[in-house]
Amino acid sequence: MLSMIRNLRLGSQWLWLLMFAGLAVRFAWVAAQPVLAEREKPAVPDPAELARQAKAAADAVAKTIAPAVEKPPVVEAPAEEIRLMLLVKHSQSRSRVMINGAFVGQTTYASDISCKRGEPLEFQIIPPHGKPVERHYKCEGQTLVVSE
Repeated sequence: MLSMIRNLRLGSQWLWLLMFAGLAVRFAWVAAQPVLAEREKPAVPDPAELARQAKAAADAVAKTIAPAVEKPPVVEAPAEEIRLMLLVKHSQSRSRVMINGAFVGQTTYASDISCKRGEPLEFQIIPPHGKPVERHYKCEGQTLVVSE
């Protein structure tokens, strides 16, 4: 009977050893699956996928560049610079005269000015007492008279 117990004990030890080895192999197999799956991927991507990605990139570039390419830049001829004889009159003498925001003198003001043809000119006459007067002209002709 003792030998039979020894045989059962030895058999159970072998059974535990086999179960432990099987469990170790199972864990190793599960751990190795991602590495094996990565190795199975082709080194070169699918040509159809590459073509699709290239077409999508080309379309995106075309959408970005197309508006700039379709409209050629408009090149305007430089405006001709002309000289004007300018006379600024106001009923109150010593009123300040400003052209495009820059102080140029006091009334009665007479001068020659240079400006580009068609350029807007904004005149302000600021009397010592009373409301300022604003006049808007374009740079045209040969003589410009500004008054209230």
